[in-house]
Order: sequence, then C-alpha cells, then structure tokens
Amino acid sequence: MGKNSRFKKERRQERQQEQLQQSKKPISRRAVLTVVGALGLAGLATWYALPKSKDNPEDNGIITFEKAKKDESLRQPLLDHVFDNQDKYGVPGWDSFERILYDPEFKQMQADFKAAGIEDKSGNLIPEYGPRNKNFVRLMGTPYFGEKGKGMKSTVYVGRGVFNLWDSLDEICSGLDNESFHAQHWHKQTVHLLIPKMDMSTLSQYASKLFSEIASFDKQFHYIATGKRKVRPKYIQMTTNAARKLYAQLIALTKQNTPDGQFARGIRYVIEKRPSAIYFR
Repeated sequence: MGKNSRFKKERRQERQQEQLQQSKKPISRRAVLTVVGALGLAGLATWYALPKSKDNPEDNGIITFEKAKKDESLRQPLLDHVFDNQDKYGVPGWDSFERILYDPEFKQMQADFKAAGIEDKSGNLIPEYGPRNKNFVRLMGTPYFGEKGKGMKSTVYVGRGVFNLWDSLDEICSGLDNESFHAQHWHKQTVHLLIPKMDMSTLSQYASKLFSEIASFDKQFHYIATGKRKVRPKYIQMTTNAARKLYAQLIALTKQNTPDGQFARGIRYVIEKRPSAIYFR
C-alpha cells in the first residue's frame, strides 16, 4: 500500500472516531428548546384548524334539539337560545320577531287575542286550509292583531306538535323562516318578493290571505332549495302538501278577469322564476 493510500485510510478512521465521540455528547438545552418550539407551533396551527366550540352546541353545554325533544322543560330555553343568536340561526325578517314562545296548546296565543279584543278569523278564509282542513294540526302561529299590529314586532307561538313531528333544529328554523314573512310584513310593511304593483285594497280578503300564505311558503322553500336549511324528505313532504294545495287555488285564480286574477298571474310569474318553484309543483 502506498503512502497516500495509507494516509487516506488513517484520516477516514480519525473522522469515524470524531463522529462517534460527537454522538455520545448530550443534546444541548438550546437544541431541545428549538425542537420543542417547532412542535409547539405545529400544534398551535392544528388547534386553530379545529372547529371552534361555538360550532358544536354540545361543547358549551347548550341545550340541543335532541334534549328538548325528550324534556319539555328545555324547549323554551332552546327557543330563547335560537332567538338570542339570530346572526347564526336566522334569515332576513327574523328581526321582526318580538319573541319565540313555546305555547304547547296555543292557550297563550288565544289569551293574547282575547286581551287585545280580537277574534282570530284569519285561518278560516282559505278553503281546505288551516282549521278548515279536517287533518289540521297547528304547529306555529304568528297572529296579526289587526290595525294595532302594524309597525309592531310579532310573537311567534310554537306548539307541542313541532317537537313531535319535526326532527332537528334546522327544521324548527325552517318553520320560523315561514313565520318571519308575516312578522316582517306587519312590522315593516315589506316582503321578500317583487310583487306586482297595484291597489291592494281592490283584492278580496280571501286573495290577500292566499297570497300571504303562498309567499310565506316561498320564503321557507327558498332557504331549503339554496341549502341553508338541511331538512328531511319527510319534512319537505309535510310542508309541500299544504303549499301545493294553496298553489292550485292560486292557479285557479289566474283564470279570473278580476283584480284577484290579475294579482294572481303576477305572483305566479314571480314564483315560477325562483328556486322554490319546484316545491309548489
């Protein structure tokens, strides 16, 4: 072996010895902190990526629909939570609610009518709808207290049937979307639809009530069709059954050469252009 080869072999062995000695030295505290700090930043990034507790009511001990469905004493607190967090649960028009009241048998609603000196006849204006339907089950109500109610916010009365027939908080909120049409109309005299311009005083009471109910369903269906409300097919079936009967009456009105017929044609034209139209057909 030549001199150069022997020298290279010795140098290689020296380097191997140095590396071995270096590996036996304890890791410095500064190096440990550097590694831990990097892991900490990674953990912090992961924490920020996790859903915050406000997105999961159970995390904050909030009463859920499932709990309220089983325990009637929790129903008003649940509705209070929804009312107090309209920025999360609501849609335009909810700000016309005065409160959302759990009224199992609607006794408070009737008492409020009596106190106002008003008889509730609005539900009797449309054939085969509401109290005039033998299968009628009242779920929610936003009554109009005559001229006294104009410019005022409304109480929404929520019956026991809501918790018996509906199956999620989204389904309750969908029902409230419907009621918000009436509340907004009476409170602000505005609606979400671009309705035909005409003298509304020329319409019959029947036509006015029919248009109001169809428009409230349209608002409810809009937020289902656009994906804001996640509801069951059974829920859609329950709501569309009533809405389609009303829409059939609207179509019948369009054939009349009267102010009711003129307005009905305009309302039908507007609705047929909207995402909600599929639920009326």
